[in-house]
Amino acid sequence: MKAIMLLALISGTVMAFGVPDVPDVPETEIPDIDIPGMELLDEVQVKLDGLVSETDSLRTLIPDLAVLDELSVKLEELRDTDPELESLQAEVDALRDELAGAREEIQAISDNLDSELESVKATVDQFTAGLPD
Repeated sequence: MKAIMLLALISGTVMAFGVPDVPDVPETEIPDIDIPGMELLDEVQVKLDGLVSETDSLRTLIPDLAVLDELSVKLEELRDTDPELESLQAEVDALRDELAGAREEIQAISDNLDSELESVKATVDQFTAGLPD
């Protein structure tokens, strides 16, 4: 009986005065954290992206060599009718060989540059991922 009376008294008090509320906290703005070097990292990222696009454009400088192959085949067919075409075909073949060599060299340099750029970009990304937001 005492427990019921005590429970009734407590519940009456709670209803009369209410349940304590969480106090209002004034809104506070958290200032942005200035991380030294972030502007520099952003600039590096932009330059890396530019270099990647430039190396991609290098690959398109030398046209597909299939056109020269087709020309060489046509010249071989015509060579039998005109002996002067033999020297022209030799020039076309020499040009094709030069272009093939240049294309391989550009491809090798571009691939090497791409791998170096990706390494630097990965390092920058890893560094910026570790920074607080």
